[in-house]
Amino acid sequence: LSYGVSASMNANYFDNRAQLRIAASFAPQNRDRILAAVNDEISRVLRDGFSAEELERARSDMLESWRRGRAQDGSIGANLMWQMEVGKTFAELQEQEERLKAVTLAQVNAAFARYIAADRFVIAVAGDFAGKQQTLAGAPGALAPP
Repeated sequence: LSYGVSASMNANYFDNRAQLRIAASFAPQNRDRILAAVNDEISRVLRDGFSAEELERARSDMLESWRRGRAQDGSIGANLMWQMEVGKTFAELQEQEERLKAVTLAQVNAAFARYIAADRFVIAVAGDFAGKQQTLAGAPGALAPP
C-alpha cells in the first residue's frame, strides 16, 4: 500500500504550539487508500487509545534517542547552547527523563484525546495524480480538489 509511513511530533518550547506530522510515500493510485488508512488509525486511537505495547515502544525509542544524543559531541554542544538560552540544566533534563519513564497509559491517552482533533488536520499531497481518482473521501478534514 505504501513505501513508508512515519509520524513525528514537535512541541515548541517558547509557546503553546505543537505539530503532529504524519507522512507517507506511496504510488499515486494508492493515495485515497493511504488517506483513509491514516484517518482510520487516528479514529482508532481516539476511540480506543494507544496500547501498552505502543507506549512502551515509544518510551523506549525516546529514551534511546536521548541517550544517543548524549554520546555525540555535536548534540552535547547544541544542548548546552539551548540550556544557556532557556536557563535549563542537565539535572532538569534528567527530571524530564524520569517523568517520561513514569508517564502512564491513561495520561497518554487522555492527552491525545484532549489535543488531537481529526477534523483539524491539514492534508497536503504531492505527486503525479493525472488520470487518478481525485477524491479525498475518508480523510480527516478532507476538501475536494479544485
